[in-house]
Amino acid sequence: MFKIKDIFKEFLPEADMPFIKIEMSSRLMPYNAQIRYKTSFNKKIKEIEFILSNKWKNVDENIVKGLIHYLLNKVYKLNKKTIEIELYDNFMKHLHISIPKNKCDSVLFESFIRIKEKYFDNLIERPNLVWGKSNKHILGVYNFHKDEIKISSILKDAPPELLDYVVFHEILHKKFKFYATKTGKRIYHSPEFKRFEKKFEVKDIEKKLEEYLKNKKV
Repeated sequence: MFKIKDIFKEFLPEADMPFIKIEMSSRLMPYNAQIRYKTSFNKKIKEIEFILSNKWKNVDENIVKGLIHYLLNKVYKLNKKTIEIELYDNFMKHLHISIPKNKCDSVLFESFIRIKEKYFDNLIERPNLVWGKSNKHILGVYNFHKDEIKISSILKDAPPELLDYVVFHEILHKKFKFYATKTGKRIYHSPEFKRFEKKFEVKDIEKKLEEYLKNKKV
């Protein structure tokens, strides 16, 4: 097992060493991770707790090291780049390959098929497709850890073109994932993503979607 204090010292050699603990948990979704921390009266970080899904136990040590680097960047508000973070990012981008595809709502599947045939030449792999809670503000989410597209239930009665547009947007997240800038920031709506999104053929689709939502109650 990797030595968490050694990883910290190597990544942040100038920082004061906080009290660090790490927990491998079965409560988190596969390949998820959390970081918690406490600060002292002078706002210095005095304690850090890493909570990692049990799935990380069988992953290459350098990839897990990249995960720790990524989490430390968030806590210390840094944008450091390391080879290990690149390995971690690459692992996350390809995680969908190994995830079981056992959730598939029939209405969402029909929408997925329409989108796949029209815009992706049938070359996009089906993710898990599920309905979420009724929400006007978050219409769809792609979850990397589950290879899952979750669509707001407020669209259950929507015209097919509106549902297809939201599904299309989330499929683009699956296709393009994210990229890291020179400063290490992750970009999810890349220029390539935005160019591809404009290929959706229904005119004024966002305006139509806005009109539909005006008349819906959550």
